[in-house]
Amino acid sequence: MKKTSMPFNTEGAPVRILGADFDLIREDALIQQLEALLSVGSEHRQILIANHNLHGIFCFHNDPDYRKFADKADIRLIDGIPLVWFARLTGKRQIIRGHRNTPLDYCIKLMAKLPPEPKRKVYILGGTPESSRSGIDAWRRLYPHLDVEGDHGYFDWKTEGASRVDRINAFGPDLLFV
Repeated sequence: MKKTSMPFNTEGAPVRILGADFDLIREDALIQQLEALLSVGSEHRQILIANHNLHGIFCFHNDPDYRKFADKADIRLIDGIPLVWFARLTGKRQIIRGHRNTPLDYCIKLMAKLPPEPKRKVYILGGTPESSRSGIDAWRRLYPHLDVEGDHGYFDWKTEGASRVDRINAFGPDLLFV
């Protein structure tokens, strides 16, 4: 997956929390910038958003493949209030609740704003097999103007990671949520 040529406008330099870098951005700015990136000309763009929670931090430190994924992301978001608490407890007082961006908070608003043409491809990777399937089916009903695919996040990166990446790349998403 190729990074976008347009960087995200965040609130300063990336911030390190528990050894991983995060980009500080509030939901309204994130949605506005994603909408702009997806509407630039007719060029097909791919945007990789990494949402990290505490489990993501564990994977970041213990799985080299996961770490490579995180390092390739166009933007790395705080996806869990415990990360905000850890940051503040370690002196990073500039990090506030508003910097926590989970897909449930911003995706619904973003998806509703995307125009019907060109039809955008969205891939969602994460959750249990049941919740993933249910969520993907719901997004297809709510956003018929989008081509939505995805898969659950309960798999072994070492044995199934390459096939998941191949499947995602074959789909060619404009937005990949992990």
